[in-house]
Amino acid sequence: MPPNHGYLQGAASTRVCCRRGHTVPLLTGLCSADSFFEDNLPKIVVIGGQSAGKSSLVEAVSGITVPRDSGTCTRCPMECTMSSDASTWSCTINLRIEFGSDGQQIETLNPIVPFATVTNKDDVEIYLRGAQAAILSPQPATFFPKKTAAELKALAADDGVLPFSRNTIEVEVKSPDLTDLVFVDLLGLIHNADDEEVELIKDLVKDKIKNDKTIILVTIPMSEDMEAQQAVKFARLADPEGNRTIGVLTKPDMLSSGASGARERWKKALLGQGDVLKHGYFCVRLPDDEERKKKLSPEVLARNFFDKTVPWNEIPDRKRFGIRGLVEFMSRLLVDLVEQNIPQMKIQVDTLIAKYRAELDTLGPAPIIADASKDIYGRIVMFSGALQKAIDGLADRTMVQGYRLECKTLKEAVLKTAPIFYPESRDPAVYTRTSEYELDVQDVKEAIRRNNTWELPGEVSLDATRDLISGFTKNWAYPTTLCFDAVFDNSLRHVLCLVERHFGKFKPLEVHVRTIVTDEMEAIKEGASGILKKIVELETTRVYSGNPDFLRERDQWLRRFRHLVYAAVARPYSPPPTPYEDELHIMAKVRAYFEVAYKRFIDHAALTMENELHGGLAEKLSAALINSLSASGRAEEVMKEDVDVVKRRRCLQDWLGRLSEIRVQLHSSIA
Repeated sequence: MPPNHGYLQGAASTRVCCRRGHTVPLLTGLCSADSFFEDNLPKIVVIGGQSAGKSSLVEAVSGITVPRDSGTCTRCPMECTMSSDASTWSCTINLRIEFGSDGQQIETLNPIVPFATVTNKDDVEIYLRGAQAAILSPQPATFFPKKTAAELKALAADDGVLPFSRNTIEVEVKSPDLTDLVFVDLLGLIHNADDEEVELIKDLVKDKIKNDKTIILVTIPMSEDMEAQQAVKFARLADPEGNRTIGVLTKPDMLSSGASGARERWKKALLGQGDVLKHGYFCVRLPDDEERKKKLSPEVLARNFFDKTVPWNEIPDRKRFGIRGLVEFMSRLLVDLVEQNIPQMKIQVDTLIAKYRAELDTLGPAPIIADASKDIYGRIVMFSGALQKAIDGLADRTMVQGYRLECKTLKEAVLKTAPIFYPESRDPAVYTRTSEYELDVQDVKEAIRRNNTWELPGEVSLDATRDLISGFTKNWAYPTTLCFDAVFDNSLRHVLCLVERHFGKFKPLEVHVRTIVTDEMEAIKEGASGILKKIVELETTRVYSGNPDFLRERDQWLRRFRHLVYAAVARPYSPPPTPYEDELHIMAKVRAYFEVAYKRFIDHAALTMENELHGGLAEKLSAALINSLSASGRAEEVMKEDVDVVKRRRCLQDWLGRLSEIRVQLHSSIA
């Protein structure tokens, strides 16, 4: 009677197969639906040294042949999905491109690049070579599927080809005689390479096994000391308690006849003694090169070896030997882990569905080109209304607040031009503001002298007053221009933000609207600038005020100046005359004129800028836009959506469709 290898049979086997049939599609569906699940789902990760028999193990588990000739090693991760949901054998190979050539993660709408579908097992190896070459090379993926082995080998020497990559080859093998399983084969840990490449692989392995939902499958060659193997050390660092590590012992046939001590240590490990792992150890005997050429069955080779070789035939738990027992255990363990995480997965899926629906709502439905004119007109109306509210400060107040801030800056600049007169000494305590325009009695005397012509005795030329007034009004043009430019820039910035908000969904339309709006506002600016210049010219070429406050200000300043003169000569204040009566009168008039003129100018300039730049702006822009799009076919031309928006909507719809299907599975059939 043959030994009992402990495999499930009958009803128990049927129940397990049914659970697997739900679990594997669920895992693959989640991973393809969103990259978030890549690092948040239960998975099995295979690690090991470059010569630990990892590639042979992957071949035996998956039933496919991987590239393995001299100098070849795994140069990028491979995720293998095995599914029994098929009537015939097939293998689909895709590339998952999530990292750039510099190893940094890249933003992409859909990282999956289809590569090849294979229906002949003998063709898998060459397509895997091509897939790996496509990941490592800067050439597009479509360049590789039809290449021969010799061509691929020659391409490997091209400039820009990476030695290793974090991007993944996805392999989905379907066959009715497979056990449902998903695992990731990582790059083999190496020593004979550049330090940078060695560290890249170490970092990748550490990153992929750190998640507490990840089962670490460590390939351990029995011909070497387990304690010295780097993969074992990494597994222990990531899983100190050994709760999620499976040890796979390889190359038992490589133990020499005299290695009795090593055999005893490995026997204890298989019996669960010594270095205890929760999931224990498995031992596999894999075909060598000659046996692979003869296509000898790994399972038959293993059974013949383990059932006839001491001490392996003395261990009662026979399912710990050979590929079949390992695959069955991995599959059941993965199913258990997935089912344990279903409550959390439900929450995660519901959260992602809500997130993607919100983003899809933001993008809105795809445009109906037949209604392009109607759609654009509606957007123009909404844009015009939003702009008018911004101008009136009824919604977004930042535009009005920006305008007021610039007007305040203009006022401060004009106040700095105020004339500061010193009747006797230059005492800064007399004034509360500073100015760049300071004069004393001698300066005023000089102004009177240079403006005297045919005046009668006792008279002072009005030109002296005009001369001193122009000393501050001539400095108003520059800050006014700065204020005007800043107000316009602020307005244009807000208008263009509204353009992006209302038309940005369609890039050609946004570009068109942005051009029309900018041109129209530049024309408005030119007209407003001319009017503002006239206001500045009026203040600098004419001296006039009908404001009664001028007389009050003049008298107040005259009294103040007279008081300062008498205080300087240390005698009590008395009515005029003073030693500088003419000069004091001119000082008082000039200062009084500033007080009434600057207020008039600031108000007039501010209202002019507001009226000329913003008055009727919404209507002007609306009319210009409607007129620019009135030509036949123009609306349809600019209503084409941005390519990235179209792609994003399709991706969101695709992801939502897949997530919705997964949600049904999570909330019903796998309750």
